[in-house]
Amino acid sequence: MKIPDHLPWKSTGKTLGSGGQGNVELVVHKGDPNGRLYALKALRRVESPQARQRFRSEIEAVKSLTHEAIVPVVDQSEPDDDFQFYVMEYVDGALPLDRIIFGGSNSYGADTLKCLDLFEQVVSAIQACERSNPRIVHRDIKPNNILIVPDGSIRLIDFGICQIQDGAMVTLVDENVGARNYTSPECEAGNDGQVGIHSDIYSTGKVLWSAITSQSAFAREAAVFGNRSMQTLFPNQPDTWHLTHIFEKTIRENPSDRFQSAQQLLHEVAELRRIISQGFPPIEQVALRCPSCGLERMNWVGRLDPDIFATQGGMDVGWTCCAFCGYIVARDFAVLRSHIERTQNLN
Repeated sequence: MKIPDHLPWKSTGKTLGSGGQGNVELVVHKGDPNGRLYALKALRRVESPQARQRFRSEIEAVKSLTHEAIVPVVDQSEPDDDFQFYVMEYVDGALPLDRIIFGGSNSYGADTLKCLDLFEQVVSAIQACERSNPRIVHRDIKPNNILIVPDGSIRLIDFGICQIQDGAMVTLVDENVGARNYTSPECEAGNDGQVGIHSDIYSTGKVLWSAITSQSAFAREAAVFGNRSMQTLFPNQPDTWHLTHIFEKTIRENPSDRFQSAQQLLHEVAELRRIISQGFPPIEQVALRCPSCGLERMNWVGRLDPDIFATQGGMDVGWTCCAFCGYIVARDFAVLRSHIERTQNLN
């Protein structure tokens, strides 16, 4: 990349990234005696009006967002400049999430609470996009667009194909809208579905799935509820099974089946963190573990007299007794079976 001499930025010679629309280089400010590092992203295809307009939209999108997980812009080109660029703060030591989770030593793998912390940060970043004016949909949330800082915080990057809602959107003819296995169905080429916050929610759910499993996301939704479910992949780690509560309202083909706001999703994360931290079993095990002493020694005693529950049609109430502490629990097994079957049959 050749940075024009009149600009106050000088390349260090290190390329940080390269894509279809632009390159990112490590630079320093010519007037800074301390040599503080920055990241300069420059548009490669300046001759294309569509590419230029898209790049300008990216600049305006990032500039409009104020959030600790989104790197701020410190300098930028003017719309008519021949050299189109913007400069961001550089986060030293940050690694793309894909290098961590697919690199053979995934620090998030099978660690439910750590994955929830990661997930919460990404959702918080898309909440900032949701609340911006105009609203912004990232449309390309995937592991390599999430940087992990040494202190464990994240930075969401690459707003190159974002959509600014209620405004014009430019899609290049030869451009993929997002990473195939992470992008939502409505963001795929040829799909005329409505794009919104629910689109980023879908992708963020798949990032969570990859983080916990150390696997690249699957192409379609059914896998997470079938042969790639938490119960199948982690049969001896039932705390991971709780994540199905997130997957069942994020990784869904129909946008109406997903959480409709980042705030709803953040509330669910808080609930899951609470129940996991306090040792509550997943729904598949609630009939086995005693709610009094916590041991998995609940024995079936029998059904209760249905006449007692005559006003509650469809109930199948029985009781179990803990073989250790003697605690007796009455439960509607019809409700329990219904929730388990519904989760297992989602697609």
